[in-house]
Amino acid sequence: MSIDNALSVIQSIKSTQQKEVHLNFQELAEIPDSVWELTEITHLFLTGNKIENIPDNIQLLTQLQYLDISANKLTHLPDSILNLEKLNTLDISSNLLTHLPDNIHLLRNLTTLDCFDNCLTALPENLGDCLNLSTLRMGRNELTCLPKSIGKLSYLDTLDASYNEIEKLPPGIRALTKLENLDLAGNKIDLPFSFFEKYQYDPNILFDKIREIEYKKSHTQLDQYRRKKATQSTENHICAIDKLLKEFPIVNNQLHIKITHTSKPKTLHNTAHFLESLNNDLLIVWSITHSIQGITDKHGHASQLMSRCYGNKNLSMEDLESECGILIHSLHSSGILSLDQQQHDTPHTKITNCQLDQHFTVSCQLSSSRRALLYLAYLWAINSFTKNSQFQSPHKQKKDPLLNIITTSLEEHGLIIRNDPRIPATLLHLSKRLRPYLIKGHS
Repeated sequence: MSIDNALSVIQSIKSTQQKEVHLNFQELAEIPDSVWELTEITHLFLTGNKIENIPDNIQLLTQLQYLDISANKLTHLPDSILNLEKLNTLDISSNLLTHLPDNIHLLRNLTTLDCFDNCLTALPENLGDCLNLSTLRMGRNELTCLPKSIGKLSYLDTLDASYNEIEKLPPGIRALTKLENLDLAGNKIDLPFSFFEKYQYDPNILFDKIREIEYKKSHTQLDQYRRKKATQSTENHICAIDKLLKEFPIVNNQLHIKITHTSKPKTLHNTAHFLESLNNDLLIVWSITHSIQGITDKHGHASQLMSRCYGNKNLSMEDLESECGILIHSLHSSGILSLDQQQHDTPHTKITNCQLDQHFTVSCQLSSSRRALLYLAYLWAINSFTKNSQFQSPHKQKKDPLLNIITTSLEEHGLIIRNDPRIPATLLHLSKRLRPYLIKGHS
C-alpha cells in the first residue's frame, strides 16, 4: 500500500508541477523509479523509510536543492550525488554510513550537512573546501578527530560534534569567528558535561577552557616523557657504575688492587705520599661507615665532613682537603686506630707486590668492613664514571642528577642510606679529590 501511496504522490506532482516531493514514512525499501522523471523538483523528502541505496539516477535531479533521506538504512552514498551542483542541504542523519564521498567538496553550494547518528570514523579532509557551509552536524558517530581543514569554513555558525571519541580539537578551529553554537558534549575532552552545556552558545569561552586543559595535558605528557627518559638514563648510568665496581671485587672483607704512582720524579718521598693518600681514603670511608652505623657517640668523626658536603655545591677542593685533613688527624689523635683491630674493625693497608718499570706500580691488599670497602670502591668508580661517561653537569640551581644515581645504585647493593642522606653527596665530593695514584684494577 505504501508504494501505491508513493506512486500516487509522484503522479500528482507530475500533473501539478510542484517543486517539492514528500515521501516520508512510506516504508519504502527503495526510491521509486518514477521519481527520476521529476527533473525540475527542488526538494525531496524521504525520511523514515527502509531505503538501503541511492541509485546513480539521483544525478538526473539537476535542480535539487534540498535532500532529506534521514532515518533510513543507507550504508554509503554514491559519487553521483556530487553532481547535484545546486544542492544546499543534505540530511543523511540516522543511517548506517561508515564514510562520506572523498570529493564532497564538489558540493560547492552546500550550506547544511547533517550526518548525525551514523557510523562515521572520519570525515573527508576536503570538507573544509565546502566554503559555504553554515551548519554541520556530525554528533553520535565514532569520530576520533575533526578535519584539520575545518578552520576554512568561515561561514560556519553551528557545529555539533557531540558524542564521539574526540580528545583534541584541530588548532584551526579557532578561526571559526562566526560560530555561535558549538556542541562537544560526550567526547573524551576532559571537561565536566555541565561545562559543555553552559557554554554551548559561547564557543570562545569553551575554546579557551579546552585549550587550557590541552596545555596542561601536553605538559603532563611532556613531564611523564622526561621522567621516563630520566629513569632510563638513571638505569643506564647505574649499569655503568656497577660495571666499574665489578673491577673491585670484595672477598672476605678484603679488596685487592693495583695502584700506579703518577707523580714525578719517582722518589721515595712521593711513593710514601701516594700510599698514605690511599690509606687516608680508606680511613675516611671507614669513619663514614662508623657514623652511619650509629656509633656517633664515640666515633662520629666523619659527621662534620658529611655535613659540610651535604647541600654544599660550592664546596671548594681546598676546603674539602682541609676537612679531610682534620678528620684524619682526629682519627689518629683519638687513639681509635691503635685499639684492638678485630673488635673495632680498624682498616689497614698491606703491600703485596712492587713493580718498577716506566711507572712504579704497587699491589695492595686493603682490609676493612665490607661497607667501608664498597664506599671506597664507589669513590674510584664515580670519579672514573664522570670522566669517561661525559656526564652532563647540572645547572647551578638544580639538584645534581648524579646524586640520585648514586643513591639508587647504593640502595640496589643493599646499602640503605635514607637515614643519612648526606652520604651520596659526600661520596660525590670525595670522588672529585685529586689523588697522586691511579687505580689499575683487580690484581
